[in-house]
Amino acid sequence: MEVALRALDRLPGSNATRDDTEGPKDVVEGTAVLGAIRHDLPIQFDHEQLTSYGELELVRRYFHLIGLNARIRCALGKHVRGDYGGSHLVLLVIGLLVVGARRLQHLRYLANDSLFARFCGLPRIPSDRMVVNWLKQFTQTSRGALMRLNSELLYERIEQLNLRRLMIDRDGTVIRTGGKVGWALHGFNPHHPKNPSYYPLLAHLAQTGQILRLKNRPGNVHGSKGAERFVRELIGEVRARLGRALTLEFRMDAAFFQQNLFKLLTRLGCFYAVKVPLCRWTGVKALIAGQTRWTVVAGDIDGSDGRRWRAGVLGPRRARSGRRPANRPAGSTSWSTCSINCPCGYSPAPNAPCTR
Repeated sequence: MEVALRALDRLPGSNATRDDTEGPKDVVEGTAVLGAIRHDLPIQFDHEQLTSYGELELVRRYFHLIGLNARIRCALGKHVRGDYGGSHLVLLVIGLLVVGARRLQHLRYLANDSLFARFCGLPRIPSDRMVVNWLKQFTQTSRGALMRLNSELLYERIEQLNLRRLMIDRDGTVIRTGGKVGWALHGFNPHHPKNPSYYPLLAHLAQTGQILRLKNRPGNVHGSKGAERFVRELIGEVRARLGRALTLEFRMDAAFFQQNLFKLLTRLGCFYAVKVPLCRWTGVKALIAGQTRWTVVAGDIDGSDGRRWRAGVLGPRRARSGRRPANRPAGSTSWSTCSINCPCGYSPAPNAPCTR
């Protein structure tokens, strides 16, 4: 307000004065402003080049540091063509994900954002229809080239961490889609059963949260569909890049409690912890009900390191069970879960069964 009054004092014919002794400061200032206005104030709209996506600049500098633009051009080569360049449009799609866009139509809201255009390396943002036509050019060959580039960038970062073991979490996640999306079907989404969806299979590194591998599937398949081949290819890829001396550990939920998967992990020398379904044939309910000693693991979770038991045709396994809350009766099974580990004697961390 003080700066405005000083400016008004310099206006021709202005009678604005500031005398703090004549009355309250707010009343004097308001009277001075009203007395200085002789006509309607002009209203002017201007393009201030403001943006709400300042984080894109940090991402752009990181991409420049690792030379991502040149590596994308080298990977795609002549597989995908376009007026805007394949590498720039790949960055455009990444930028949409960074700012939280869910549809290509949201590109219209970013058309005049100069920082977004700088992130993509484009003087002008293309229309969503042009991006759709560019995406239609992708084939299995071009998609595989981008997947190999993504794997190279991922394993370069893992090598820099010098990890002695890799804890890999495997799970499926439901992604809802529109009604006209190809290969999206009604599945087992308990919250939105009427919506078509995808059900991709994921494997991510627990130490960093990075996704190691992804396989897309329609929404109506079982959680373990294609899991054995998925794990075999993942282990082969990791060991081909990082060596066979690195210890691999897998954590999985009850959907992957299958004999063929256990045999594969044991044959390849990988450790694992799997959540056991509370089915009658597994004998887990009786095992948990027979536990009389429970140890507090963390907060409201307590656990018990059980003895070996025979889970149907799977042979002897060692059980480690946990329950929530900790003040439940020892014979209660409604709050209990159980995990098994490798028959070679490997034992995960005490709270590993309770982290799923």
